[in-house]
Amino acid sequence: MIFDNKEEFKKEFEKRLTELYGRSVEDSHITERYEVLGEMVRDFAGVGWRKCREDMAENGRKQCIYFSMEFLIGRLLLNNLQNLGVYKVAKEGLADYGIDINELEDQEPDAGLGNGGLGRLAACFLDSAASLGYPMHGNTIRYEYGFFKQKFVNGKQSELPDEWLSNGFVFEVKKPKHAVEVEFGGNAETYLKPNGEYALRTVNATHVRAMPYDVSVVGYHNGVSNTLRLWSAEPSEKNLPTDVSFDDYLSTLKELSFGLYPDDSTEHGRILRLRQQYFLVSAGLQSVMRGEYGRYKTLEHLKDHYVFQLNDTHPILSIPEMMRLLMDVYGFGWDEAWEQVTHSIAYTNHTVMPEALERWPIQYVQKLLPRVYMIIEEINRRFNA
Repeated sequence: MIFDNKEEFKKEFEKRLTELYGRSVEDSHITERYEVLGEMVRDFAGVGWRKCREDMAENGRKQCIYFSMEFLIGRLLLNNLQNLGVYKVAKEGLADYGIDINELEDQEPDAGLGNGGLGRLAACFLDSAASLGYPMHGNTIRYEYGFFKQKFVNGKQSELPDEWLSNGFVFEVKKPKHAVEVEFGGNAETYLKPNGEYALRTVNATHVRAMPYDVSVVGYHNGVSNTLRLWSAEPSEKNLPTDVSFDDYLSTLKELSFGLYPDDSTEHGRILRLRQQYFLVSAGLQSVMRGEYGRYKTLEHLKDHYVFQLNDTHPILSIPEMMRLLMDVYGFGWDEAWEQVTHSIAYTNHTVMPEALERWPIQYVQKLLPRVYMIIEEINRRFNA
């Protein structure tokens, strides 16, 4: 193994520098050294990653999917080296080349996936769960830009975009085979299924491809690696509706994973927030449900295998979206779908201040998510009956 001892580490470090950059250790740049070390840590954590997935599949352990608009995870290199128990090997091996491991740690940008207490709480939950051996996996958006970074220019504070992905993110793994399609707009129509039953579906919608990037969440000295899944918006190969131009489509698409918490002082910003929130929960739910169905050929036991934790109001569309998927995609009746939803979704809000409890104008949801709006109306009708 690459971290068994100092000599094995040095051998692998030299090999990867040559394969990736065609350089010796002495001729390599500090950024190249950082990338190689990060890649080695990622691959080593991947061993535990695979074992955990195999264990969960074999034993059917109940898993928690933690939806949050932000995860303030900070930097991963030092944390992962320590949690994997290989920090000393890496530090001593690099020191033999005259390389200070602290200088490599400084090359890592803070992941631009969160900016406040809500994101830090979410990251702490993931970190603690992995260290305690609990199968908890995060879902959020892979924002291109973090909140902002501050610089002093001529004695004055300036705010600049946080281009944290400009050199890539060595700890993520792109997973194209797990990509899903998220629908916006269109309209709901009734159709007759082959078995003679009537059902609803969305037609003439605008499709966005949700591409997952997985980051290993390493437990402390226990071999556990959970997953933080980051969703990025990409163009879909499906046809665009006739009333949507390709330029407008690309512009709207880019906004979905551009940045955290767009300005909500304008209607455009408020609608974008709603789009982001639906994009996240629809992609995450589809991914889990597709995996569950692929393994068991049914979703009847979804509530026994998963719990979906909603971190504040942002992922709350998970409730009607899960109903939509269960009924429109997997053929559940209302009561059967509601049984799954009410026994698999949990919610935490962190304040009771009115300004922090989101509300959306009806027309936003009607236009952007017509089928979801129908389900929300029916939930409300049944509660008030």
